[in-house]
Amino acid sequence: MKTERFFVKVKSGFCVLLFSNSIKEGFNMADQTLGVDIGGVIINRTLKGDSYPPLPDVFEVLKNLREKKFGNIILVSHADSDLRMKMLDWLLRQDFHRKTGISFLNIHFSRKRSEKVAICRKYKVTHFIDDRTEVLGHLLGSGIKSLYLFQGRQDEMKSNMHILPFIKQVASWQEIAKELLGE
Repeated sequence: MKTERFFVKVKSGFCVLLFSNSIKEGFNMADQTLGVDIGGVIINRTLKGDSYPPLPDVFEVLKNLREKKFGNIILVSHADSDLRMKMLDWLLRQDFHRKTGISFLNIHFSRKRSEKVAICRKYKVTHFIDDRTEVLGHLLGSGIKSLYLFQGRQDEMKSNMHILPFIKQVASWQEIAKELLGE
């Protein structure tokens, strides 16, 4: 069995994680690639107790999307180095790879929101989900077939009204499943 190695720096030093290969044999991954933001799309923005929970149904829907429609799913998030480490730690603690089948090698970070465009082009993203209209505005005209605004921020939507006709607004992961899988 092939394994993927992913190195993550944690407070106590370096940790090596081994994951089973998540690439499907015989599946044409060039067909469709889903790009997904992390903060506000996978990780809830609302603190519950002393932690940020995953959004409802996110792991199950991502797993179904990977198995049924998208041979490749990448996570693309804008974050500074401290937030990157917190997000990676959160994904690790949530057992993200095992629950979704999405490799930690498919996680990409940008220093600026506008840099998500280059990452999406590099990985030939065909569909993208983000909670920021600013990001989706950058992605307009980049060749991405479908853009989804996940639980959009009202203040940001008002200042980016010009892009709303070109994106699909979704309120939950179940709505994403219905939109992308017909479930």
